[in-house]
Amino acid sequence: IDEAWDMAQNGKGLISETINSSDGNIEYIVEMGRKVGYEGGKKGSKESLTKVKIVIEKGSKSDVVTAFPTK
Repeated sequence: IDEAWDMAQNGKGLISETINSSDGNIEYIVEMGRKVGYEGGKKGSKESLTKVKIVIEKGSKSDVVTAFPTK
């Protein structure tokens, strides 16, 4: 997570930066360039994931709400 956050802040690997319309949190998606997890869950494909989604609390510059591997 720390590496993905650093990459987002430096614009390296940053795919998107959006503001969630329902709560105002900032959402980043970062391409890590390597496997960082697998799609799981009951219907998960077990596909390798190379991106990380980071959600930062509205009005904060670094308070992480959640972060996880994503497609």
